[in-house]
Amino acid sequence: MTMTRTKNHSKSKKLIIIILASLLLLQLTACSSEPDIGENETPDTIFVPEFTDLTQLYEGLYFTGSAVIINETVYFSAIMQDSIDEQFTAHRLFSANLDGTNLIELQSFTTTTPPANAEDGTTRILAMATDSESNLWIVESAEFFIYNFPEYFTPDPDDSYATLEYREILSSNVLVRKLDNTGATLETIEINEMITDHGLIWIRSFVIDKENIYFATNEKIAVYNYLGNQLYTIDVDGMINSLIYMTDGNIAVNFWGSNGGTLQIIDKQRRELGEILESMQFLYVFSGDENFLYYISDQTYLYGLKTETDELVQILNLVDSSIVAMNLMIVSVIDDDQVLMINRGWDNFNDRQIIELISLNRIAIEDHEVTTITFATFFLSSETREAIIDFNRRNSRYHIQVTDYSEFATDDDYMAGVIKLNTEIVTGNIPDMLDIMGLPVEQYVAMGLLENLYSFIDNDTEINREDFVENIFTRAEINNDLYYIFPFFTVSTIIGNPNILGNELGWNMDEFLTVLQNNPDADIPLGAWFTNRIFLNFAIENNIDFFVDRDAGLVNFDNEDFIELLEIANMFPSDVHDTGNFDERDDIATGRQIMAYYHYQGFIQHQMFSEIFGGELVIKGFPNENRNGNTINPFPTFAITSTSENKEGAWSFISHLMSEYWQRTMMNQGQNNIPTNKAVFEWMIENAMNQPEQTISVGTNFGGETSIIDIVISPLTQTEREQFIEFVNSANVLMSSGDIFTSLMDIVIETASGYFLGQITAENAARVIQSRASILVSEQFG
Repeated sequence: MTMTRTKNHSKSKKLIIIILASLLLLQLTACSSEPDIGENETPDTIFVPEFTDLTQLYEGLYFTGSAVIINETVYFSAIMQDSIDEQFTAHRLFSANLDGTNLIELQSFTTTTPPANAEDGTTRILAMATDSESNLWIVESAEFFIYNFPEYFTPDPDDSYATLEYREILSSNVLVRKLDNTGATLETIEINEMITDHGLIWIRSFVIDKENIYFATNEKIAVYNYLGNQLYTIDVDGMINSLIYMTDGNIAVNFWGSNGGTLQIIDKQRRELGEILESMQFLYVFSGDENFLYYISDQTYLYGLKTETDELVQILNLVDSSIVAMNLMIVSVIDDDQVLMINRGWDNFNDRQIIELISLNRIAIEDHEVTTITFATFFLSSETREAIIDFNRRNSRYHIQVTDYSEFATDDDYMAGVIKLNTEIVTGNIPDMLDIMGLPVEQYVAMGLLENLYSFIDNDTEINREDFVENIFTRAEINNDLYYIFPFFTVSTIIGNPNILGNELGWNMDEFLTVLQNNPDADIPLGAWFTNRIFLNFAIENNIDFFVDRDAGLVNFDNEDFIELLEIANMFPSDVHDTGNFDERDDIATGRQIMAYYHYQGFIQHQMFSEIFGGELVIKGFPNENRNGNTINPFPTFAITSTSENKEGAWSFISHLMSEYWQRTMMNQGQNNIPTNKAVFEWMIENAMNQPEQTISVGTNFGGETSIIDIVISPLTQTEREQFIEFVNSANVLMSSGDIFTSLMDIVIETASGYFLGQITAENAARVIQSRASILVSEQFG
């Protein structure tokens, strides 16, 4: 696939893509003509990867650093397992053939010698590069210390952090070295400006050309000559990821800023950043070779820029090839049928870093001896991406092939992906699995498109219904059947101080109104960003069954309850309120704000908000007639289509995600949402009850800017444990966005805005909403 190159390859966001999904499906099924969206490309070849973990081939390799390919050899740095607790820790250098053979340590490489009186220190290889003559270059940092302990202090060997305040820098060096293929030093350049009063500046990347050496720190580029003299620096508005040497002689910087990823040329004459080459939300860039000027990835696909044609060519699908883009260090296209990569990642199961060679070879699909399972999504989350890659690597029978339909959207047509998927579904080109989030589930079920997943659970020998958090999936049922499933979730709720909101979990709209009336100074009761329209949106979502009878195809807006709801919503600001604060704490302390709405993920957030609300916290939920307005936000979501010929394989993937093994692994990796597997859920709670007390810094973001606060995280008490379980079990509202709810809310908000502006009465607004919503719902469900 070839794309015409533009300066900005921006990726559409899922929120915009899914808004009209249900309405489009209805339109597509009713229309006789189809939009001109082009032919669906079906590849007849596939790249099959072979992975060689170099750390498994050399005993004792533990933490790997930088890497570079020179001719037919890969060079990389690493720390040995047996040296971690040594007085002076140092990187060592290794080399191997591109097929992983002949892996050896470069015995001629020696690091900086510590001063005679040094008591501690580390020597690191921060980055590696090659020049136009295929020489190996490294950046080495060396830092050594002494300790000035007071007489009363006895160092604890198990608490190294306690000694840091007594540590004194004895010497610091940053060296650029030119090495031969045995590791022997041929040339040394000192870079003294890389040392400050606070120690070494961390170098993220460096490249060299015939004239100069270019270094990248977190937010700055520093350019030196070969005598070690700094020529100039360039400030970068973002976090630098890497520097790129391009075969046309240009140097470019890949950095991540407020608008996502950017690749920008360094203007050597002006000594500043010049032309922007690429820009997209997720952008990873790799130096080019004789085939391509540079390579880029958006996490899903790998592209290369053809020098001769200035075209960005899609080379392969990284997810289909079981490769995590953010871990890639080196990419090289050998020819049309072979791609070579070097990947650095973390082995979560053995708790160590790895470095692996990846050789991808193109073969015909009919020769690929696995069953392909197709999966369609509008947004490939990091959790889903990692799960698919892990599954494909470990499974010799099935291979999941992803189509992210957001890739078909453009700046001019955000809905192109939605139209394409729905058109293909209507015409019978249906994937084996769907990410159902944002799609019209009820319509799909009515069309007989989705499988009842309870039948798979009930026939599974490894898991059963009792393995999941109590009643969590009953909220997703349609007619007592389960058509999609999810491994993690958050719960949206309202929280506050029990002295103001009351001690009990849950409340109805009358009780909510009483709290507002009892606190007349609370002019922004739910915070500065919670407007009357936002309140009305959440109020209907948390009372959707009261307002919409989907089985009968009826709505219930023209009544006193909804009129009262409009009047309560009108008590909130009409626009986001500028309080002058970017931190909720001042507004809460002064009584302007008396509660907060947020996505409950776990216990750190609970203790953070407890401190913000004066040391006490109650979880109330959104007010509704059932007094249990806590909304489940599931992700990622998975469904199996009824037309699939690979249901067994699709379920083997989904069941893996629902297993205790996978969900616990994800929690250990830092997943901070609530697991649906009951054993992992209980394990998460036990960890919170047994953790030691600690003080952590947490970022809050209430007014558009981040505020950092220090909070004390204490072990979860038995009372808090019971409250948390009660809270999760009480959540019986499933997030409604993306189906008929989206179109319904367009009608409600548009009409209610007239009431909020004083143009019509609440009674008239209710009648208009009833009329318009009745037509919409009857068409969808009647």
